[in-house]
Amino acid sequence: MLFTSVIIVLREVLEAALLAGILLAVTRLRGQGIRWLGWGGFAGLLGAALYSSQYREISDWFDGMGYEAVNAALQVGVYGFILAVIWRLGRYPAKARSGLVWYTGLTVGLAITREGAELVLYFSGFQRGSAVLPEVLFGSVIGAGVGFSVEAASPP
Repeated sequence: MLFTSVIIVLREVLEAALLAGILLAVTRLRGQGIRWLGWGGFAGLLGAALYSSQYREISDWFDGMGYEAVNAALQVGVYGFILAVIWRLGRYPAKARSGLVWYTGLTVGLAITREGAELVLYFSGFQRGSAVLPEVLFGSVIGAGVGFSVEAASPP
């Protein structure tokens, strides 16, 4: 269980951290602050809590395919906002500052919503007095630590 938890959490953390790192580099090159990361991360955590709390209802949508459909929509939203950032930078380089903050914040928020909900659902399977819960939590801490340290160690 320990190794499984390390891999699952590492995978989810690396996906979100990679996206945030790329967007941080873009906004840094543009001379913008990182306020968008804070409110995007907060919105993503709230979205993940809401999304995972409504898992049963969402799963019943579209003849039992609701969870997959919403996950796909979130992923398409992330890709759409990435394309919006690229388009905004290419089309309006001088005016890109105002829109870039919103696009980057929303991109991170959607990514954290998706990845965070998957982690909440994974942990919810172990919440009811499971004997492996300490191993799962320890493995999760290791996975998150490795994921965040890999992203922090990447060159700016």
